[in-house]
Amino acid sequence: MDKKLKRENIWFGIVTALIAAAVICYLYFYSYAVLSNQILTVPVIKSETYDSIPAEGIIIRDEKLVRGIAQERYAYVTALDGTRVAVGEEIAVSFDTIDAWTMTQRAYDLDAKIKSLESVMGDSGISEARLDSALHNGVNEIRNAVRQQDYRAAGEKSAGIIALARNGLDAKNALTALKAERAGIGTYTAQRIVSDAPGVFSRYSDGYVGDPQIAAANIELLDASRLKVLLNMQPAAPADAIGKLVLDEIWYYAAIIDGEAASALAGQTGRKFIFDLSGSGSGQVNVTLVSVSYAGVGDSYAVFSCNTAMTEIIKLRKVNANIILNHYEGLRIPRAALKLESVSDEDAALKPCVYVLQGPYAERRFVQILDERDEYYIVAEDIYSVSALKAGDNLITSGKDLYDGKVVN
Repeated sequence: MDKKLKRENIWFGIVTALIAAAVICYLYFYSYAVLSNQILTVPVIKSETYDSIPAEGIIIRDEKLVRGIAQERYAYVTALDGTRVAVGEEIAVSFDTIDAWTMTQRAYDLDAKIKSLESVMGDSGISEARLDSALHNGVNEIRNAVRQQDYRAAGEKSAGIIALARNGLDAKNALTALKAERAGIGTYTAQRIVSDAPGVFSRYSDGYVGDPQIAAANIELLDASRLKVLLNMQPAAPADAIGKLVLDEIWYYAAIIDGEAASALAGQTGRKFIFDLSGSGSGQVNVTLVSVSYAGVGDSYAVFSCNTAMTEIIKLRKVNANIILNHYEGLRIPRAALKLESVSDEDAALKPCVYVLQGPYAERRFVQILDERDEYYIVAEDIYSVSALKAGDNLITSGKDLYDGKVVN
């Protein structure tokens, strides 16, 4: 009896162990299947990519120096920087003594302040006639408020009248003081310096202005070696220079580039590129490739032209910039999320697509790839199509056997 009971206990233990092993194996493979098919999502975000060429170059313009009458005289520049001047228009005035120059500077400043203050007084209603009218109306409003026993409104009107009278008095006193100081300065004998050609005036000049090596007319004579020499120069402007005149809206950027960059630009003469001057504080402008020299080895050079943004670059000469070859803007998706699938049984061609999580369902979105990087793609954004991928969608990056409409959550 005992032997029989022992045999039954052994078989019971073996069966129990087998059942436990089966349960463990089931749980293991079930967990593996669940975890390996886990749905992971990331939000779709807007992004942009650039392909750019670093360049070191020099800006070339059709320009000429504006010089004072004599080096020993003092010049006060009256033309505003970056403004266009006509032939015969005043650019500066020249004086014999430093006192005359200093006092004339002060006179110009006073004239500008007087004109500005008179304009403000007229525009804002602080003229004497308007001030009297405003004060009269204010007093009547106080009387009406008192009659209606609205003492709060009466107090507010009183404060307003006091402020109006004080502002009017301050403005009149300031204008009187400025005019008195201006009358005490008088006038000094000066020689006018006028423009002898139409152009855009700038106070910023350097030793390159007027150098035939950097003249716009001689742009075709440049090569990589001459460009290097120009970049290494540090020419100072003449002592009597008071500025420059830019005679043409078209300007050029001649730049040293490496052989790889020159190869990328080869055959693209006439194409527009983005000229990134963010490092110089001038933003981005569109330029056109004029020519490119590809030596195969060593340094090469390229010349770009532009007929806009003169005021942004008029102070610049030597510039390190990025020439942006390609710029893509769209939606960023991880490489793991992209799939190639056919649109339908009738259209068996494989096209790129992704899946997004909409409630419990996986929904397919076909996409157009604009740019491909090591870890992600930039795809086109279609804001008008309801079925297109949108910024903010929950993009599925991990999941097996996905299809349009599959319940995954």
